[in-house]
Amino acid sequence: MNCKLIILFVFSLFSSLIEAQNLQLVFRYDDFMLVNDSTNEKVIRLFYKYHIPVVLGVITCDANENLVMDKNFHFLDSLRKAVRDGSVEIALHGLNHKKMTPFGEFKGLSLEEQTRRIKKGKQLLDSVFNYNIMTFIPPWNAHDGNTVTALKTNNIYIVSSSIYDVWSETVFYPESTDDYHMLDGLIKNNQTFGGIIVIMLHASDFKTNKSFEDFENVLINLKKDTSITFYTFKGIENAGIYINKFQSEDLIRSNLLIKILKLKNVFLSYRTIVGIRMLNTILYLLVIFLAYFIGQLIVLKNHKHNIIQYFILSMLAVLIALSTWYCWWGPLKLALVFLLIALVLPFIFRFFKIYNLHIKIHLKKK
Repeated sequence: MNCKLIILFVFSLFSSLIEAQNLQLVFRYDDFMLVNDSTNEKVIRLFYKYHIPVVLGVITCDANENLVMDKNFHFLDSLRKAVRDGSVEIALHGLNHKKMTPFGEFKGLSLEEQTRRIKKGKQLLDSVFNYNIMTFIPPWNAHDGNTVTALKTNNIYIVSSSIYDVWSETVFYPESTDDYHMLDGLIKNNQTFGGIIVIMLHASDFKTNKSFEDFENVLINLKKDTSITFYTFKGIENAGIYINKFQSEDLIRSNLLIKILKLKNVFLSYRTIVGIRMLNTILYLLVIFLAYFIGQLIVLKNHKHNIIQYFILSMLAVLIALSTWYCWWGPLKLALVFLLIALVLPFIFRFFKIYNLHIKIHLKKK
């Protein structure tokens, strides 16, 4: 039985977490423009072919803020039809994807300027698709509080950005991975736990025919898996499935058990996250105190523990629990630091003779 099976077995013993849970997948294709582009068209047709919905982050204008759309854009009718039937969602990906600040197009700009850019971009896209744009994908995954206010002013309430960005939106679905090659592994490792995966794609991911073949094989395998449900951002929001700040913060943090189970790049459920954190803490406590007791047997031999030792060990246990639960350091650094402390403690106890210690208090009567 391998390590992962053992951990899953332990998981099932102390909680009801091991249930059949679905994975929710959202594909987000950024930097899409309304021009004849063979790469873009080929990618979108793959989604059509396997009946998988996709969100297109559309750049609306050029540097002069004129609508970018070829007069003979032959793919437009197909896109309009897909938008109507819900297999394609159009998201505003900035006005012109121009870097206005060191951070990107929006973050750092005034509220007035951000409101203007979002309003103009939305109005143009709404008119092209006869559609009410509800989703915003900030260029360079960068936005701020002013962006959020500007979006609300323009009746856009769904945002997909970075997990490191602002969390004051009504609905937020940050990108969890930008590498579709890792999807097969992510799916296999999360069939038990479920979760949400937001995959960010760009045309630059499809430079060769081989990359198209690889991506098509990924889509074929995904369609075969009945535990997977595909959504657009609007669709997943309508289904009442959300990502909260707790889930996003967990994805940022490094957790030893997450590494062992290979669950990185997935937004897990609250219950699963808590369960994994508990097991992760227990794992550290067991390993570190095993190292301590081996050291204690070698250095202190048959000496008994006293109240001072128990107090120090209790404080160490509390420190381990807090630091692993809140991921104060990286998992390997955390393990090495506490293992070192556990191995050094017996020598400290021996040096200071903190064992079999009897303190006598003499009371003198006056």
